[in-house]
Amino acid sequence: SYLIGMKAYKNHMQHLLLPYGQGILNLMGETGRPSDNRQGDNRQEPPYILRGALLNESNVLDRPLTPRSVKVVQIVYNVKAMIAYLFREYDVAAQCAEKAESVASGRSFSPATQVLSSFYRGLIAIQMCRTGTTQAEKWRAVFDREMTKMKKWSATASWNCEHKRLLFQAEAAYCAGDRVAAKIAYEDSIRLAADHGFVSDQALACERMGLFCADTIGTDAALPYLQRALSLYQEFGAEAKVKHLLMCLSIPTGSS
Repeated sequence: SYLIGMKAYKNHMQHLLLPYGQGILNLMGETGRPSDNRQGDNRQEPPYILRGALLNESNVLDRPLTPRSVKVVQIVYNVKAMIAYLFREYDVAAQCAEKAESVASGRSFSPATQVLSSFYRGLIAIQMCRTGTTQAEKWRAVFDREMTKMKKWSATASWNCEHKRLLFQAEAAYCAGDRVAAKIAYEDSIRLAADHGFVSDQALACERMGLFCADTIGTDAALPYLQRALSLYQEFGAEAKVKHLLMCLSIPTGSS
């Protein structure tokens, strides 16, 4: 309701906050409109389409880019990348992450925005390396760059960033085939995220650990982590993600 009020009264910060707000609404299951109403088709749009009560992404992305619009366009693409990654739409996530970076083109934004976008950009990059893309070398360079940033931030703000760095470490070890190191880093990331109160990051780390176990050990080992992730997603109200994970629980795979 606060963001709706900002939008109604045209608060000067609303254009920067609304993409995040709409992303949250999408995670809550409040996506915009059915993708196609023809012939009674009421399927909802994918959750990475930011169209709803707070924002219609077309009103941002379909307009000519100007110096004033650069920041909000970059935020929209970053939010889309984050949500696409959460729903395992990795190709879409990679495309959005690349567009966000292209739009930013060397510009610096707030530290909080940088950490969040770097976190997901790094996760997307290492996933693209692991899934056999022909551009693995390019994505590995992206991951290494984001890991360098995360190490720096973790050294000065460990409460906020160390569990993120550990998840990077876990995903990199998984990609390299080092199962022992990956398991340790996943567990440490889960523990620290819990200790520091980052419920959404804890949920993500549990889910990634579950996918790792499904791929390397078996479904029985994966289920406790996926069920824990499900409970955590429910805890912070991400009902769309809850439904997605429930659909995936019967067929968890390392590439999904």
